[in-house]
Amino acid sequence: MHFAQGPLAALLPIAAMLLGAGLHRTVPLAGTMLTLISIAAAAAFAAWILSYWMRGEMPLESVHGGYFLPISAAGLVGALTAAETGIGWLAVGSFAIGIFFWLVISVFFFLRLALRPAMPAPLIPTLAIMIAPPAVASAAWLRISGGQPNHLFEGLSAMTAFMVLIQIMLLPRYRALPFSLGFWSFTFPAASVAALAITWLHLLQPFAWQAITVAVLAAVTALVLAIATKSVLLLITSTRASRRQQSGAEKQTMG
Repeated sequence: MHFAQGPLAALLPIAAMLLGAGLHRTVPLAGTMLTLISIAAAAAFAAWILSYWMRGEMPLESVHGGYFLPISAAGLVGALTAAETGIGWLAVGSFAIGIFFWLVISVFFFLRLALRPAMPAPLIPTLAIMIAPPAVASAAWLRISGGQPNHLFEGLSAMTAFMVLIQIMLLPRYRALPFSLGFWSFTFPAASVAALAITWLHLLQPFAWQAITVAVLAAVTALVLAIATKSVLLLITSTRASRRQQSGAEKQTMG
């Protein structure tokens, strides 16, 4: 398994969990089955990748924000989707696993950032993923607690706000990066924070909160569309460059 790219495979069962929770609203049985299968797949992948890391062959330099995905983010998304499908015991269990490994991986992640050379440019966008665990945990716990905000929900929301502040400080670093497919790392954290912000707007209902909600949704949608458009353009440019190189090599061979 590739130490840098392997953890990103967890996005597949995470996406399936969210689809299952959405499907549950219209077709409860099918949604519940998809959610359970996705959580089981995520758990199997998390156990396998954790056993792989325990071999002692993983260099600390390989750790990046994507390492939150297989166990921490998957566990917390599993908690949220299990709660939405009415499986309370699974939601609490998944929440506990997600929180525990969020803390564990955070230690390794910050050690890597502080004590090792800077990450290569394509992996720098994965720094944004550190926002996702507290944001998803906030939403999951609110759902588990029956929609009643409590101190744990407030504490996780405060942690999310602090992580957003860190990201604001990192904006100059992000702006200096050339665009790459790694920019997709911004989408999941942005959506998680937007969902939490909308939840707070609904709870507090400040002046013009509905208009602010629409603005938040529009901003996240615009971000995803911009990254998708640039990704397509990047792939087209890369394909053309590869064809030109191949054509040039064939001409040199014939010459």
